[in-house]
Amino acid sequence: MILYGFIQTMRGVIYPLVKNDFSVSYSRQGFLVFLVSFVSVSACAAAGFFLSRFGFRKSMAAGFTAVTAGMASFLFSPGSSMAGGFWITAGMIVLIHAGLGFFEIGLNGMGARTFTRNSALMMSLLHFFYGVGAVLGPLFAGFTSNGLGLNWRFIYPLGLVPVAVMALVTFFITPKDDPPGTADSPAGKTPSVSGKQFTFWSALRDPLVWQFGLLLGFVSAGEVGSANWSGLYLQDVYGYDPKTTGAAFLSLFYILYTSSRLLSGFVIEKTGYFRSLSIAACIIIVLFAAGFGLGKNGVWILPFTGFFLAICYPTLLAAGIGIFRERAQTASSAMIVISFSLGGVLQFLIGLVNRYIGEAWGYRCCLVYLIVFAILLQRLRYKITGAG
Repeated sequence: MILYGFIQTMRGVIYPLVKNDFSVSYSRQGFLVFLVSFVSVSACAAAGFFLSRFGFRKSMAAGFTAVTAGMASFLFSPGSSMAGGFWITAGMIVLIHAGLGFFEIGLNGMGARTFTRNSALMMSLLHFFYGVGAVLGPLFAGFTSNGLGLNWRFIYPLGLVPVAVMALVTFFITPKDDPPGTADSPAGKTPSVSGKQFTFWSALRDPLVWQFGLLLGFVSAGEVGSANWSGLYLQDVYGYDPKTTGAAFLSLFYILYTSSRLLSGFVIEKTGYFRSLSIAACIIIVLFAAGFGLGKNGVWILPFTGFFLAICYPTLLAAGIGIFRERAQTASSAMIVISFSLGGVLQFLIGLVNRYIGEAWGYRCCLVYLIVFAILLQRLRYKITGAG
């Protein structure tokens, strides 16, 4: 999880540098984000089948292979004058995120199977380690490009050092793989729905899985929007340097994000999952509205959304564990695929908004996404708990 966060959030610094070097438009940048999300969805779907057939270690090995190949290939990224150079570089980024898709399913799937008691606390602590890596990623990328004065093409290759270390750690500490067909049940029994095995495809036909997936998609759009678009927002609207102010902004966002993952689980277990989600959604909306409404004076309010955004994803997964029970690993894989699919579309829309409405408005879409999240959350809360 540390490595996952470390690799994923370096893009907050790298994306603006790649955009500037190749002089690409917002629509192309938005399509890159959409393409990354689309490939991540495909990788998550493949990982769901791969995990159930080959087990956790082989799934993680596939993820490490793709991530390593993608990061190493940046040493051979073409120059800015080369025709198609941006799309070749985009392909390298896509390969990295294909590997991260295997991390997403493998880690959350194991968590869903393992953390059957105090699920919100345990999932929050698991995702806390993502936050640790997410704090280090932008700092590492900013130091490499600004402190060491290296070209952006060297950021990912230098990141292969912690990749190698964490690969060794992962394979020493992970449990032995389960036999095929037992991954969904701690007791080794195959769960069923109406007498049939609860497969990935049957999970995708479950309306409740879709409700959880849509909620995860909208709230993760707020998280990913902060990582992908805040650097460009600060650069293009207020003239801040993405290598210094942009990196500091993202680091503060993820410091608060990580602190929340460490501390909030205890409070969530006492407050209740859906009540905690409702409170967090309201606070996020207020912070986004204030940060955007105050203009330049409100810029440093925006990172504080990270503290409350961090609550939502693991708490929704924890609520799903309680509802789907022995089917939680398969259900969570399907929910994540749905959320990634929606997230990719929402990020592409941000790129279109930046181009056709104005560069000040793309990042502000996150406020709209959280309002939709709050509405859908209340509908699901009423359906599950009967609370208004």
